[in-house]
Amino acid sequence: REEAGALTCPRAPQEIRELQAQLQEQHIQVEMDISKPDLTAALRDIRAQYESIAAKNIAEAEEWYKSKVSDLTQAANKNNDALRQAKQEMLEYRHQIQSYTCEIDALKGTVSA
Repeated sequence: REEAGALTCPRAPQEIRELQAQLQEQHIQVEMDISKPDLTAALRDIRAQYESIAAKNIAEAEEWYKSKVSDLTQAANKNNDALRQAKQEMLEYRHQIQSYTCEIDALKGTVSA
Protein backbone atom coordinates (compact mmCIF):
# COMPACT_ATOMS: atom_id res chain seq x y z
CA ARG A 1 0.00 0.00 0.00
CA GLU A 2 2.85 2.35 0.68
CA GLU A 3 4.02 1.82 -2.88
CA ALA A 4 0.65 2.74 -4.26
CA GLY A 5 0.57 5.77 -2.01
CA ALA A 6 4.05 6.75 -3.10
CA LEU A 7 3.03 6.82 -6.74
CA THR A 8 0.23 9.26 -5.98
CA CYS A 9 2.59 11.59 -4.19
CA PRO A 10 3.33 14.86 -6.05
CA ARG A 11 6.97 13.82 -6.39
CA ALA A 12 6.05 10.49 -7.98
CA PRO A 13 5.84 11.72 -11.60
CA GLN A 14 9.23 13.37 -11.26
CA GLU A 15 10.77 10.20 -9.81
CA ILE A 16 9.18 8.14 -12.56
CA ARG A 17 10.68 10.43 -15.19
CA GLU A 18 14.09 10.21 -13.51
CA LEU A 19 13.89 6.43 -13.36
CA GLN A 20 12.82 6.29 -17.00
CA ALA A 21 15.73 8.56 -17.93
CA GLN A 22 18.14 6.34 -16.00
CA LEU A 23 16.76 3.24 -17.69
CA GLN A 24 17.05 4.90 -21.07
CA GLU A 25 20.67 5.91 -20.38
CA GLN A 26 21.49 2.39 -19.30
CA HIS A 27 19.81 1.02 -22.43
CA ILE A 28 21.82 3.39 -24.60
CA GLN A 29 25.00 2.46 -22.74
CA VAL A 30 24.30 -1.24 -23.29
CA GLU A 31 23.64 -0.63 -26.98
CA MET A 32 26.84 1.37 -27.28
CA ASP A 33 28.83 -1.36 -25.56
CA ILE A 34 27.32 -3.98 -27.83
CA SER A 35 27.93 -1.94 -30.97
CA LYS A 36 31.61 -1.32 -30.14
CA PRO A 37 33.81 -3.57 -32.23
CA ASP A 38 35.69 -6.22 -30.36
CA LEU A 39 39.15 -4.72 -30.63
CA THR A 40 40.83 -7.82 -29.31
CA ALA A 41 39.25 -9.95 -32.02
CA ALA A 42 40.06 -7.33 -34.66
CA LEU A 43 43.69 -7.20 -33.54
CA ARG A 44 43.81 -10.99 -33.49
CA ASP A 45 42.50 -11.08 -37.07
CA ILE A 46 44.98 -8.42 -38.21
CA ARG A 47 47.83 -10.30 -36.56
CA ALA A 48 46.75 -13.57 -38.20
CA GLN A 49 46.64 -11.86 -41.59
CA TYR A 50 50.03 -10.26 -41.00
CA GLU A 51 51.57 -13.58 -39.93
CA SER A 52 50.06 -15.29 -42.97
CA ILE A 53 51.50 -12.66 -45.31
CA ALA A 54 54.87 -12.79 -43.53
CA ALA A 55 54.98 -16.59 -43.80
CA LYS A 56 54.11 -16.38 -47.50
CA ASN A 57 56.85 -13.78 -48.08
CA ILE A 58 59.38 -15.91 -46.22
CA ALA A 59 58.43 -18.98 -48.25
CA GLU A 60 58.72 -17.01 -51.50
CA ALA A 61 62.11 -15.59 -50.46
CA GLU A 62 63.38 -19.06 -49.54
CA GLU A 63 62.15 -20.45 -52.87
CA TRP A 64 63.87 -17.61 -54.76
CA TYR A 65 67.08 -18.20 -52.76
CA LYS A 66 67.01 -21.94 -53.46
CA SER A 67 66.41 -21.26 -57.15
CA LYS A 68 69.37 -18.86 -57.34
CA VAL A 69 71.64 -21.26 -55.45
CA SER A 70 70.61 -24.04 -57.83
CA ASP A 71 71.31 -21.83 -60.87
CA LEU A 72 74.72 -20.83 -59.51
CA THR A 73 75.57 -24.44 -58.63
CA GLN A 74 74.71 -25.55 -62.16
CA ALA A 75 76.79 -22.71 -63.64
CA ALA A 76 79.73 -23.59 -61.38
CA ASN A 77 79.51 -27.27 -62.36
CA LYS A 78 79.40 -26.33 -66.05
CA ASN A 79 82.42 -24.05 -65.64
CA ASN A 80 84.29 -26.75 -63.69
CA ASP A 81 83.62 -29.21 -66.52
CA ALA A 82 84.88 -26.69 -69.09
CA LEU A 83 88.00 -26.02 -66.99
CA ARG A 84 88.66 -29.75 -66.60
CA GLN A 85 88.31 -30.23 -70.36
CA ALA A 86 90.64 -27.28 -71.08
CA LYS A 87 93.26 -28.72 -68.71
CA GLN A 88 92.98 -32.10 -70.44
CA GLU A 89 93.44 -30.50 -73.88
CA MET A 90 96.42 -28.51 -72.57
CA LEU A 91 97.99 -31.71 -71.27
CA GLU A 92 97.48 -33.40 -74.65
CA TYR A 93 99.02 -30.41 -76.46
CA ARG A 94 101.98 -30.46 -74.06
CA HIS A 95 102.54 -34.17 -74.86
CA GLN A 96 102.38 -33.38 -78.59
CA ILE A 97 104.90 -30.56 -78.18
CA GLN A 98 107.25 -32.86 -76.26
CA SER A 99 106.83 -35.50 -78.95
CA TYR A 100 107.52 -32.98 -81.73
CA THR A 101 110.50 -31.58 -79.80
CA CYS A 102 112.00 -35.08 -79.49
CA GLU A 103 111.34 -35.69 -83.19
CA ILE A 104 112.99 -32.39 -84.14
CA ASP A 105 116.02 -33.18 -81.97
CA ALA A 106 116.29 -36.60 -83.61
CA LEU A 107 116.09 -35.07 -87.10
CA LYS A 108 118.70 -32.45 -86.18
CA GLY A 109 120.97 -35.28 -85.09
CA THR A 110 120.55 -37.08 -88.42
CA VAL A 111 121.10 -33.90 -90.43
CA SER A 112 124.32 -33.01 -88.62
CA ALA A 113 125.71 -36.54 -88.90
